[in-house]
Amino acid sequence: MDIKPFTDKPIQFIDYEGKPVGDIAALGLTNEQLIVMYRWMCFVRAVDDRGYILVRQGRAGFYAQVSGQEASQVGSALVLTKDDWIYGDHRSQGSQMVKGLKASQ
Repeated sequence: MDIKPFTDKPIQFIDYEGKPVGDIAALGLTNEQLIVMYRWMCFVRAVDDRGYILVRQGRAGFYAQVSGQEASQVGSALVLTKDDWIYGDHRSQGSQMVKGLKASQ
């Protein structure tokens, strides 16, 4: 595996308008893998939005949003094996859901 030098430029494959930028093929991922990641990110965002709504309605006391961190949560969880552990914190529900935590929990 090649390790690239540090840069302060973000790695971006889709711009803010949803148009592709960068070289997605360089990641070496299949379309199926990309779709799985995207679906998980959408699911995590949907659950996150619901958690925020519950707090605003007064039906939940506290909720730490994960919005904006979906890619890091999903990507890191998908490379873990079944024997790997996740030590969650207050914004790690995305990786926990990828590894089996139910959204209702």
